[in-house]
Amino acid sequence: MKFISLWIFIIIILSFLSIGKVFYEEDNTQDITNITNQLEWNETRYNSLIENTSKDMNLSMRNTIRIKNIIYKGISNVGFIFFEISKIGIELGYENPEYNYLWFAKIIIYILILCMVLTIIPILPIIIAIIYLLIKALINLIKAIKKKTKGGTKSDYTKTIKKKSFR
Repeated sequence: MKFISLWIFIIIILSFLSIGKVFYEEDNTQDITNITNQLEWNETRYNSLIENTSKDMNLSMRNTIRIKNIIYKGISNVGFIFFEISKIGIELGYENPEYNYLWFAKIIIYILILCMVLTIIPILPIIIAIIYLLIKALINLIKAIKKKTKGGTKSDYTKTIKKKSFR
């Protein structure tokens, strides 16, 4: 989950940098801060949804209202952060249109692949041990079958499997 959210965050940043680059290529005479200052997060929408609790309410109702208030404030804060990051990305892309942002995306891809490999490393010894035990069991089974086909009795066959399968 962390990888996905990090990847989405990086894609959003790169897209805002590209938007700023497109603004520069379209018309580089405009003031980018005037454009980005028009991007404002409307906090009043979520502030109007926040409710107060009273003594008349039971405990579960008060807790429900408080949890809803926390969610509304969280949405408002995330929206505000998103708009500020978009302003930073657009202004940086506008002021540096000569940069190629794809190298940054490639570095992030390599870092994410490295993180995935690092999370697999603790499981690797267990997988190797399971594969080793399966191969060992198959070898013992093949030896027991060969011994039976060469003229051994049925009791020799079961003894061989019981002896070697638990070593």
